[in-house]
Amino acid sequence: MKAWFEIITTPTADTPGTVVGLHYPDKRYLFGQLAEGTQRACTERSHKLASIADIFVTGRTEWANTGGMIGVILTQADALKSSNDALEEENKKKAERKAAGMQAKNKNKPSDGTGDMRKQNVTVHGATNLMHTMATARRFVFRTGMPIYMKEYDSATIAKQISFDKEDPFETPTFIDTNIKVWALPLKPQPTDAQRMTRSQSPRKRSLDEFQETDQQLDETAQNQMLRQSIVSDMFDSDWKMDALIETPLAEVKMPAALFVRNAETKDIEPYKGPLPGDDNPLPDIKVLVRKPWPGATVTSLPPTTPSKEAVSYIIRSHDIRGKFETATAKSLGVPPGPDFARLARERPFRRQKARR
Repeated sequence: MKAWFEIITTPTADTPGTVVGLHYPDKRYLFGQLAEGTQRACTERSHKLASIADIFVTGRTEWANTGGMIGVILTQADALKSSNDALEEENKKKAERKAAGMQAKNKNKPSDGTGDMRKQNVTVHGATNLMHTMATARRFVFRTGMPIYMKEYDSATIAKQISFDKEDPFETPTFIDTNIKVWALPLKPQPTDAQRMTRSQSPRKRSLDEFQETDQQLDETAQNQMLRQSIVSDMFDSDWKMDALIETPLAEVKMPAALFVRNAETKDIEPYKGPLPGDDNPLPDIKVLVRKPWPGATVTSLPPTTPSKEAVSYIIRSHDIRGKFETATAKSLGVPPGPDFARLARERPFRRQKARR
């Protein structure tokens, strides 16, 4: 299996962060600081973002490391949409040719598989508050057809996942797929002298109520994360459509909004020009058509969060690949060619028969 790294950006005046691309035949990965200018650098180096399935953001969750994250994901979504639009147009032409009886001329032509629509998932890995950062763009970022998942790593969660009963506590990676294994390493800054003095003092015993409050805080944290992930999912993979209009009583419409009515005679949709909610004039008792805003725009506020000083690094390893079987060495050890070679290649034991005297 052929795989290689590509240095996409290094710290310069235009690209303050370092980004490394990992290429495999079926998938690509990004590792590094997605600072502002990352999307432009990928375009200049002909690094196709559409085939990237996992992005690993290093360092802390701050603008210096995530300023280009939204631009990279938007470029991915637009590239995927353009590809699917081209495939849809090609499928329409094929259907027209088939209807016209022209398909018979190409019935023996092998299919190239370009007629299938793609729906690619992208997972962004990083430190705490990564999901919150993405959700803050819900008012002005909206795409469809590309599910986005956010995976955050923190030292407390990673410590709970480590099993010291095993010979190697870090044997299980935090991320694994068919190509690579990744271990996330969340790191905290060293405490100051004042913090060390505070920690060295013997704390008082906590009451049962304080333990229960901690459990409630954990449940609330999990619920907040689920809400943030739901918002991010609606930003990139909702079923919202531009031409979808909902019939709503005029008095229940929340302004500002574009209002339409259906002409009783022509059945055409026309802009509503009467009194609006909030005006001094009385409202007629009618129903109007309102364009429903995209889901992210309806969320007024996000759950509260606090800045995190944890930074994330990654250890990356590829899966073990079987090497070349050395036939000469096997023959020198008395292994006869044939099925016994295959047994050794599958790491199964072989016992040489003793020669008869």
